[in-house]
Amino acid sequence: MIRAILNIANKIIFIAILAIVVVFCLNNHQPITLSLDPLPFEVETKIFIALLLTFFAGFFIGLFSCCIKISKEKLKNLGGNLKIKFLQSKIDRDAKKSDKKLQKLEKKSQKDQDPVEVAEKS
Repeated sequence: MIRAILNIANKIIFIAILAIVVVFCLNNHQPITLSLDPLPFEVETKIFIALLLTFFAGFFIGLFSCCIKISKEKLKNLGGNLKIKFLQSKIDRDAKKSDKKLQKLEKKSQKDQDPVEVAEKS
């Protein structure tokens, strides 16, 4: 139920922002000249195109930086997971060695106890 309400709210917000952008683009169609002072480049464009390009450039730069951060975190977690798997396998190997040593000690103690039990019975 809450998910459906959030979905409807997202659609309403998207439509409102889209309407604002369309009205902005229709009202701001005057040409402007963009120049980069140290460079000899000048571009004549409309205001809304310059602002939309700036917005999308910022959006994609932010998206790219987030992707880099997320990939670094995933690689860090992957390294941690590999370390955990390595340590788990080491624990398993040590446990098997301990079990083998315990079995050998039990067999040895049984062999040591058998002659004594035989002597006591007779």
